[in-house]
Amino acid sequence: MKKIVICSNANEESFKTLSEIEKQIDLTDCSVELLHIWSMEAYPIEDHHVAAFYPNRDQAQVISKTMKEKLEVQKERFKNINPENFSTEVRTSPSPKRAIVDYLKENSTDLVVVITPAKNKLKNFFHSSFTNYLTAHAPCDLLMIRQK
Repeated sequence: MKKIVICSNANEESFKTLSEIEKQIDLTDCSVELLHIWSMEAYPIEDHHVAAFYPNRDQAQVISKTMKEKLEVQKERFKNINPENFSTEVRTSPSPKRAIVDYLKENSTDLVVVITPAKNKLKNFFHSSFTNYLTAHAPCDLLMIRQK
């Protein structure tokens, strides 16, 4: 069974684009995981010791739980995935793009699908730094789908 990981922002624009994936790939006999890794920031003080994390541990748990709930309902956007072959994962990392590459390696992923922002502003004219990083470092095939 082919393992596919879908990287998406946890927002409605990205979620609307999920249905485009089945136009590109037959997901009938695939294991599909919707993955979101978000950034937890550490703020140093003058002597370079970590002073604080934002969000704190309790806030991070609430944010991750809320994101996971949002990802879980996206299963409905896919018509050809066996529900038993669909899963979601939410993680935090100071470097989400590096964490995703590590995740892809650890899970022997065959294909990573990245939902990227629409090309409607100069800052989004080229690929995002996240997509560029995955292009250079992903240990598997990469499919980029731009938001509508």
